[in-house]
Amino acid sequence: MEHIELHKILADQGIRVFAFTLSLDPLFLIHPNKTVEEWRSDTRKIIAEIGALQDENGNVEDKIYNTLLSKFNDAGYFEIVDIVADVFEGRIAAYSAGIEDDPSHEDQADGFGHFGWESE
Repeated sequence: MEHIELHKILADQGIRVFAFTLSLDPLFLIHPNKTVEEWRSDTRKIIAEIGALQDENGNVEDKIYNTLLSKFNDAGYFEIVDIVADVFEGRIAAYSAGIEDDPSHEDQADGFGHFGWESE
C-alpha cells in the first residue's frame, strides 16, 4: 500500500491527519470529520486567539505550545501520539567515535583546510 492509498481510505471516511510545525517540532493532529479548509480556518482562528503569551515566570515557549494544543483539543482535534495502538520508546546510542577528514574545499584530499597562517 502506498501513502496516498492510506490517505484516501482515511479521507473517504472523513478522517484527516494534520501537521503543525513549531520550530523543528511537528505536532500531528487528527480529526474525525474536518476538511482541509476547515483545518486551515481553525488554525488561523486559534493563532489569532493566542497572540503573544507569557507564563507567570516570563517563559513563552511552553505557554504557547500548551495553549495551542488546548485550543486544538477544544476544537475536536487529537494528537496522533495519544491514540496510537502501541509505542516503542528507544534511542540511538553511539558507542564509538572517530575523527574524519572534512575539508572545506573539494580539491583537497585531507582535512587540512585553507585556515591558518601557513596553509598553502
